[in-house]
This record gives sequence, structure tokens and C-alpha cells, in this order.
Amino acid sequence: ETLRHSHCFLSRMGVESSTELSRQFQEITSWPKTRVESVIKSYAEGEYDFGIDYQVIMNITGYDPDDAKELLKLHSKNDSGIVNAITVLISIIALGNSENRNEVGRLEAIFDLMDFSHNSQISLDELTILLLCIGASFAFILNVKDGEDDSKDPVIIEFAKQIYDSLGKKHTSNITKDELVEWTKEHVFVHGATNVNDLYSKLAQIATPSAEGKDE
Repeated sequence: ETLRHSHCFLSRMGVESSTELSRQFQEITSWPKTRVESVIKSYAEGEYDFGIDYQVIMNITGYDPDDAKELLKLHSKNDSGIVNAITVLISIIALGNSENRNEVGRLEAIFDLMDFSHNSQISLDELTILLLCIGASFAFILNVKDGEDDSKDPVIIEFAKQIYDSLGKKHTSNITKDELVEWTKEHVFVHGATNVNDLYSKLAQIATPSAEGKDE
């Protein structure tokens, strides 16, 4: 129950209004949609690896070295100097263009990060990676330290399979963008979970089913 957040706060900039953001994350909330899309396009056209360093962050964001290193640090689990590009892009999508809270549009943009064939569908493995990256991104944004380890990964992996099962899909088939959007509308957005705090809370609850069971 401690992971449940109140829904009484206004949902601005992708997080609850009471949430304190780091300077870098705060700045991204002022980025217009065109800049968010430009960053995603720069990453795709640069054909960069999943693991990126601060120089790649400079290239795709236009940041100076200090700001690029700071954004990298905010997404770092260790001192390797390499972070997950998809996780960084999810953070930018979730926080940017804060004047226009189109959560379906954000979900579609996040889906597209894993849609390498550009046919609006991804595999179960790709959905799993996407969910893991979403969880990591939101933990970094909210500065939730226990969300930065890998202990909850097996449960998130199982959660991806449950989404497939609820849609009556074989695990060997692909899930379409429309199917994931409709599933999220029905099971997540309908309950008012449309900001980073609430969405992370949902993932945290899924990853700690034993706590839920004790309450019952």
C-alpha cells in the first residue's frame, strides 16, 4: 500500500505536481513536441547502439558536455559511462511536451522505439524489453533507488506474458500498437493512471504481488 500514490494532484509535466525533479528532468518538461521528435529522429538516423555514452547524448539532444554527462548520470546504474538509450528516450517522451498531455500519443511514441520494422507491431521479447525500460526510466525520474536494481525483472517479464494472455495471443505472435494502446486504456488509463508517479506505482504493485496478497 505504501507504493500507492494519491490521485488528487494535477498531472502536469508527466509527474504529480508535488514531485521534485532534478534540473535536467525539469528542463525537459519545457521541450516542445518538435524537439522531442527531433531527438528520437537523431537517435534513429545515427544508427547508435542500445548502449550510449554522453557523446551520443550530446549528438542527439544538442546538449553541451556538462549537461550531457548529467543526463547520463541520472540514467546510470553503475560507473560504466554507458546507459540504455531506450530508457533515456522514454524519459524524454514521458516528460517532454508537457503542455499537451496526450498519453496515448506518448505510449505510441514509446512503442515505436522498439518497432524496428516500422510495421506497428513488436514481439513478446520486444514488449518485455520495453516494459523493463519503462520501469527503469520512471524509477530514474522519480529517484526511486530500489527501482534501479534488477530484482523485479522476472515479474515484469511475466507481466508481458500476461498482457499477451489477456489479449488471447500466442507468445510467438506479435502485438500491434493498436492492441497495446487499447489494453492500456482499458487496464491502466481508465483508472486515472496517466502520469509517471501512478504508472510507476502500477508497475511496482505488479512486481510485488506478495504484498498485495497479504492485504487480502
